[in-house]
Amino acid sequence: MKKLAAWLLIVLILTGIYIYRRDISNYIYTEYVNNRNLKISNPNEYTTNGNFSLVKVTNDFIPEDKQDILNIIYTVIDSGINEFIFYCPTNYNNCITDVENVIDDIDIVSVLNNYVHPFNSYNNLHISYNDLGRITVRIEKLYTEEEIIYINDAINQISNSIIKNDMTDREKIKAFHDYIIKYTTYDTFRANQIRDNIDDPTNMSHKATGLLLNKTAICGGYTDTMSIFLSKINIPNIKISTDDHIWNLVYIDNNWYHLDLTWDDTGAEGNDTIHVFFLITSKQLKTLDNAKHNYQKKLFSEAN
Repeated sequence: MKKLAAWLLIVLILTGIYIYRRDISNYIYTEYVNNRNLKISNPNEYTTNGNFSLVKVTNDFIPEDKQDILNIIYTVIDSGINEFIFYCPTNYNNCITDVENVIDDIDIVSVLNNYVHPFNSYNNLHISYNDLGRITVRIEKLYTEEEIIYINDAINQISNSIIKNDMTDREKIKAFHDYIIKYTTYDTFRANQIRDNIDDPTNMSHKATGLLLNKTAICGGYTDTMSIFLSKINIPNIKISTDDHIWNLVYIDNNWYHLDLTWDDTGAEGNDTIHVFFLITSKQLKTLDNAKHNYQKKLFSEAN
């Protein structure tokens, strides 16, 4: 009889917890979570603290709308940490719905990497939630620690050999642009294979690793390598992408300019470096090519 009573009590407790789970969650949030100062305490050295039209780094991890949720996710990626948990506040009734909408918005989620340093970009982004309003962001990085060490060393060696202190920023970018193109071959043979098997660790041409180690790359390899160099010399930059192409957008001389090393690498013997797509305006880019460079303007307002 005592065992039966104990089981009935357990069932009643569990039933009550289920029925009043939202109220319990609200209490826990109000009494414990909301009183904690949620923050990212140890961002790594590659965080950009970006402030863009699409997303902004935030210090407020209590969301009030969909944009806040997106900003929090972007901040987590930009910080370089691997996991972060935040919570829906009690007065934000559509929070979980908005989280679902963010996850389902492939266009926006897929370009978050474009707004962070390549070393903080994700290979896989996992966003999960429960009905109590707990949201977990987990990140699997695109670059390993070993790759980062190798790439940093390689770019430093290149910079030491071609960059002079009296160069202007434009001259530094041009010198690096020309060097990369001179010693890199576009990976035509594996281009489609890499795009179709992007998670295959042996496919490196879409990363700076492939360009610097194997001297072969597709557009992602050219763009990441340039982005890492630009960040080293403290020049703000992001990446612009379409469904099948990616290139750099560079902030210099108080304006944003397009920089496409892939399309400046003609591959012509003895004349493989041109400067047609070197620091040009959006108007010039559209005049030169409006097919492969036809990006979604709402995702990259800086270029407009």
